[in-house]
Amino acid sequence: MLETPLDLLLEKFEHVDLIDVVHPKSVQAEVRRHPKRERVRLLEVDLNLISAESFKGLYGNYDFAVSANLLSQLPFVLGQNMRKNKIAEEEISRFAADLQNQHLQFLRSLVPKFLCYSDFEMHVLDKNAQIIEMAPTVSAQVPIRWQSTWMWELAPAPELSRNYSVHLKVGAASI
Repeated sequence: MLETPLDLLLEKFEHVDLIDVVHPKSVQAEVRRHPKRERVRLLEVDLNLISAESFKGLYGNYDFAVSANLLSQLPFVLGQNMRKNKIAEEEISRFAADLQNQHLQFLRSLVPKFLCYSDFEMHVLDKNAQIIEMAPTVSAQVPIRWQSTWMWELAPAPELSRNYSVHLKVGAASI
């Protein structure tokens, strides 16, 4: 809901299902206050634990889907836990790629066409806006060609540090 304007979706579609593992209270409140709330359904589903066919059986068929800023976040918490348990980085990278590819395959099985947007690269910039560190946030093993890209200033200095800021390179692709 932070990145996807509900009003725009409701202009284009008769019904909108917002799907997440957990919908924050702020999202629930926003939907409850929305004048067209009867056209919005909040579904709490972990898409990693259900097949597209089972999902369709429970919730119906879809004409279109949007994966909003999710690819980079899918393996994040589990990857952090794997690091705490001293799992090798190579195995964590394989796990991340598998999870991200699984998400795209789920969407391909669910709808004929979908929009995906996600950050795919993190840039750490010094005080002079020079890149001092760059790291992928989506696995290079994920076959996605971003059709449009832009930079998002996630944490300008001094939010995390007075010495640097963090920007994310974000891409959008219609698949």
